[in-house]
Parts: sequence; C-alpha cells; structure tokens
Amino acid sequence: MSRFFKKRAIEIAGLSEDFFSDGDAENIEEIPKNDREDPANYQTRVYLLDIRGKKYVLKQIVGPHLKNTLRSIDEKRSGLEEIGYPQVHSINHEHQFYLMEYLPGKSVYDSVLGKAFGTATDESQNAAAKGLLEVATKVHGMNWLLNDLNWHNFVFVGDDARPIDPDRVSTVDEEAEYIANLGEEDAIFSTPQYLSLSQCHKKPPTPNDEMQGIAQMIDFLYNGNSLIYQYLERREIEYARNWHASMLIGNFYPDERSALLPKALKEPIEQILKGGDLNIRARDLLEVIQ
Repeated sequence: MSRFFKKRAIEIAGLSEDFFSDGDAENIEEIPKNDREDPANYQTRVYLLDIRGKKYVLKQIVGPHLKNTLRSIDEKRSGLEEIGYPQVHSINHEHQFYLMEYLPGKSVYDSVLGKAFGTATDESQNAAAKGLLEVATKVHGMNWLLNDLNWHNFVFVGDDARPIDPDRVSTVDEEAEYIANLGEEDAIFSTPQYLSLSQCHKKPPTPNDEMQGIAQMIDFLYNGNSLIYQYLERREIEYARNWHASMLIGNFYPDERSALLPKALKEPIEQILKGGDLNIRARDLLEVIQ
C-alpha cells in the first residue's frame, strides 16, 4: 500500500497504522454519490478499500440524521448479518465510521429499473421482490423497521437480491424516539416515495405500517415508476397533509398498475394500497410468491 493511500485511509477513518500491513491495501477510492446509490449520500461518505486483494466498504457518518447509526449498528451486528446485510468488521465511534463487507453486483434499480426497465426478465423482477420480502420478514419478525426503503439499497449477488445499507434499520422504539426529536419543519429521513401514512404524518410507524412502503416498492418494481409520480400527474385526490398522504388516505391505486403485478401479488398489494389493509405482513406476501 502506498504511503498516500495509507495516510488517506487513516485520515478518513481514524484507522491505526497497524490496521494495514505493508503492501496490504492496493487502493482506496470514494464511491461517487450516484454509484451504488447510497440514498443517505449527503449524510455519509462511502469508500471502497482493496486490502490484500479483498474489497471492503468504509462508511463515514457525516450528517445529523444518522447521528445514532453507529450505536444502533453495533447493537444489531449479529442480527443484521443474520438478516443478510454485509458483515460489519469494525466500528470506530470516535471517528464515526464502520468497515463492512463489500457485496459485488449491480443494484436492483440499475439491473431491473431505470434504463433497464423494459428489458428486465420476470425472473429478475420476482427475485428482487422475493429478496425484499425475505429481508422484511426477518426485520419485522424482530420488531425492527427498514425505514429507508429503496431499490438502490439492494444488489444482486448471483440470483439473490441482498440488502446493503443498514444505516436506518431501527427498533420500533428507536424510530419513535427519532421522530419525537424531529423539529416541526424536519422531514423524516427516508426515501419519500415509499413512506407509510404514519411517516407522512410524522407518527411512529409499526412493521404493519411499513407494509405500505413495501407494497409501493413492489408496485414500482413491476411498473417501472413510482405510484406517487403517477398520482402527481393526475392530481385526482384532494390534498391532505401532503400529496403522498393524500394518496394513501384516498386508497389511490389504479387498476392499470395492479394489472402489471404477478397474479399471486395482485390481490394482497391491492388490499394494502387500495383497501388500506395493514394486517397483511411481509411473510404473507413471501408465502404467495414462493
């Protein structure tokens, strides 16, 4: 490892000199904000390290919305790994970074959505849906929440869709505390188009509430754009607190969108988004598509 890269790594993460042996690391580079699409990119800085020919992700927390992230990840390390997140190798609370396993592969968004939509196979779409539901089933089974739902947060490793960003995974109680401490003008730090109605109204969500966001992710997967964008084009629903909340309150889910869902998922997704049924769980959806 060159002196420059060793010095850079130490500066970035506060790594000790003995973290590396001479010649261990070949490179360290910052991952661009639009590459691997870290949705918290303005709250974090993400680096790719090559150590002894093996790649790792070094993530530094720099934004206020994630100030409790390292403590939360530290407490959940074994559970996160069991769920399928990359292994966390080390955490440095003083310098606000953690080092984790690098999962090679393209994000689900880049593989199935965006420019790839229209060329994606049913198999890849179904694999992505299955990966999301497997993760949500485990997370909700622990009474935890994913919070930042986003197809950029899943990558294909072989044929499996794996989660890569544990920053906003929290217990129900942790999320309630986070929301209670938000200022009146503060928005919840999550991907806007997948918010639940509780989150729109800045109320603590439950795993059942989060199913509204998961249903919207699945809808996006098979339609190629998010439900809220179609809603904004139509302006058919009277506003509530905001457009997204209006959509959920109004049970707005067009038939032409549900028609593109796999047959097994059509009815339960309609029940969640059109019928407002919050008793349908991730494991229920997983059972019907397996």
